[in-house]
Amino acid sequence: MARNPLGPAMSERELELLEEAVRAGVGLPSPTRYQPPGRTDDRSRLSLMAPAEAGTVRGERYATPLRRTVGALLDVVALAVIWFLGFAGTAAMAVPFYTLLPENAPTYLAPSLIAFVASIPFWALWVFNAQGWSPAGKATDLRAVGEFGAAPGVRAGLIRTLALVPSVLPLGLGFWAAAWHEERQTWHDRIAGTRVIQLLR
Repeated sequence: MARNPLGPAMSERELELLEEAVRAGVGLPSPTRYQPPGRTDDRSRLSLMAPAEAGTVRGERYATPLRRTVGALLDVVALAVIWFLGFAGTAAMAVPFYTLLPENAPTYLAPSLIAFVASIPFWALWVFNAQGWSPAGKATDLRAVGEFGAAPGVRAGLIRTLALVPSVLPLGLGFWAAAWHEERQTWHDRIAGTRVIQLLR
């Protein structure tokens, strides 16, 4: 019997079973890069699914460029609505405030408010990218995932948001690049290490 290298954390019987598994070539599980298996009943890999949705999802695959285009257009509409609501709310609070200021009051607050309103879409996109879904993405069963299939997170979400600029500027070439990429990644996906999947229902 081999000496237990893990001490009391593993019993002798458990060590025997582990040795048998290694000899049989089973090995130990280790994290692997995310690879959607296509249509499947293995729901354990759908790490972004809420419990209420888990029973209705049959599998997943890389999102097609056409479906991503539809989702992106819907996201533009959603961001426009969010921006308008932010603008209207800021104006509703700022206008009464400015009417109470004396005529010689400093006006440095105005540029700050304008900058805040203009940046609302950026903050919204950052949140969407960090959590891996947007309202449009949820409606079209699209999710952005990180390397191991979980939500991208704050850091990757920020990188993905900033990387939209080089994807958009050359006539949207960074988006169309997904059409011929094996994992359907756009430029901003490759930079951030993310992938967009479609949940199959």
